Amino acid sequence: MSEARLYSDTVPRDDRPSVIRHRLLLAGAGVCGLLLATGVAGLAGGFDPVPAEELPVVAADEVFESEPWDVTVDGAALAADLEPAVLYEDGYWLAVVADVEITTDESWDRSFDEILYVTGVDGMAREHQERSNYPGGIFADDIRLVRDGTAVGALHPGLPERLAFLWELAIDTPPPAEVHVEITGREYIESNLNGQMEWLNEEPRAQLTLPVTDRREAGEEA
Repeated sequence: MSEARLYSDTVPRDDRPSVIRHRLLLAGAGVCGLLLATGVAGLAGGFDPVPAEELPVVAADEVFESEPWDVTVDGAALAADLEPAVLYEDGYWLAVVADVEITTDESWDRSFDEILYVTGVDGMAREHQERSNYPGGIFADDIRLVRDGTAVGALHPGLPERLAFLWELAIDTPPPAEVHVEITGREYIESNLNGQMEWLNEEPRAQLTLPVTDRREAGEEA
């Protein structure tokens, strides 16, 4: 049995310890395999979130232009193992893959989980706190760069990255056939608290529903 490569050969091998490198390159069901399978509150008081039924609907593979990022959701899949991401409850992953490009003049190094979220998914293995600006939003347990599986440290203007947003589902949860995704955005405005220009008023800006491909048994090739 042969094992599919997990990450791109363009990543320098000498940048990682040998054990981690082995896991990244030889894991049978990694983020790159998932990619192929998918085809794939600011101001005090803030604003009332836009009801989901009023959000514009975008299609998979369609760029949603927002601030401080443009987002293209590519697809969704289930996977049994996406090393080096860790399953804490021995469940399985629900993954949403999206291309994200920062549209500001500065790099973005925070709140990656608020770029997008899912709603209405049952059987989450971990607890999630609802956030007032995102009613019903369930934020990712982990976010990884598809190109090499590492955790996201920063996103840079003009350098789009393909990200895997991951949620752990309990092992006995029936696999969802589809998932509802909402994409967020912010405004660059003066803060009422300190008078500084900041990215505030975070809220959902667009939505889409994706079919979910079950890849949990597709880790090896004959």
